[in-house]
Amino acid sequence: MGISSGMLFWDQTSERMAYLGRPEDFTSGYDASFRRVVSSKDIFELVGIATVTTNTAYQLGTFTGGTITNNTTIKNALQQLETEVETKASSASVPTTVIGLNSVNDITGNSNKTVDAAVYNKIYWTAAFSNNRDLNISNLTAGREITVWIRNTGTQENITVQASTSTSGYGDVKLADDDTNDGSELTTFTLGDGTGSNGIAEVHVINIGGNFIGHVIGNV
Repeated sequence: MGISSGMLFWDQTSERMAYLGRPEDFTSGYDASFRRVVSSKDIFELVGIATVTTNTAYQLGTFTGGTITNNTTIKNALQQLETEVETKASSASVPTTVIGLNSVNDITGNSNKTVDAAVYNKIYWTAAFSNNRDLNISNLTAGREITVWIRNTGTQENITVQASTSTSGYGDVKLADDDTNDGSELTTFTLGDGTGSNGIAEVHVINIGGNFIGHVIGNV
């Protein structure tokens, strides 16, 4: 059997298949013209590179950000990315202004009410009002906002709106309302009775720079 280019041989030294480039170069013990091809060992080594955590030969060099450390391996870099993404996605890292977004609640009763802006940002309050009442908004920290719809099946009464960044020390909320003739701010508004049906009002309050401001729709 003759020797020709392209013939495959087993390279015992590298444990890879090889083919002969030029048949005239073939001599016993001489493999300068052999071209080694990819083998299963190459695949195993590539897989190994992706799983190595300490070998300096497989280090990736430097990075400009703060997530992946310099001179680490592929596996370590992927682990650092995974940890960073999962940490960012946890509720502990979500800004407090976002927590509770679109969290709703309904309350009832002809009594003074306190609603927690840290838990809910949309409240529906129904009652047959027969006395003036206070609406206190707790934990309204900077950037938080809340909307309260108040439905009245009783008589026309006044509602005073106050807020606090904690659960005490409530202060007046400055409300805008287009029913005032001179555009003056309100801290108390009149909740109508619907004149034979039922009254309803919308109160929206936000903390901007420590100022409790908002508007009321439905003031009589």
